[in-house]
Amino acid sequence: MRCFARSVRPSDDILASLVCRLEFRPDSLDALRKRVAVDRASIQARFDSWWGDGQTLAGYGAPAQLTTLCYALGITDDHVQYIVDDNPLKVGRFTPGRGIPIVPVSELYARAPDVCLIFSANFADDIQRRHPEFKGEWVVV
Repeated sequence: MRCFARSVRPSDDILASLVCRLEFRPDSLDALRKRVAVDRASIQARFDSWWGDGQTLAGYGAPAQLTTLCYALGITDDHVQYIVDDNPLKVGRFTPGRGIPIVPVSELYARAPDVCLIFSANFADDIQRRHPEFKGEWVVV
């Protein structure tokens, strides 16, 4: 069996049309940068509050965007001691760049953190519904 592949480049008209539909504006990047700065300051203030109270923090979920989120918000392994995840393929690994260990969900109960940051925001309701016996505070990041 033979397979042939060729590169197909979209026409300039198609690319121009896509750029127009995205409505890219340099000021939108400035707005995003400012929003991230505000969010980062807010989460850092909450970390300071939690630490000041001597609370322990864990994370729930290690989605693909977690590394970007950690760097954007300044989250390190000093803040979050571990992350629990339902996916057994992720358990036993570490988050890229920050090195936060990923452990099984059973650790959520064994270690009983005071605060659990939900990093998989799109599954937050489902996560909370599946763990009604968790006594700590849920925070969706």
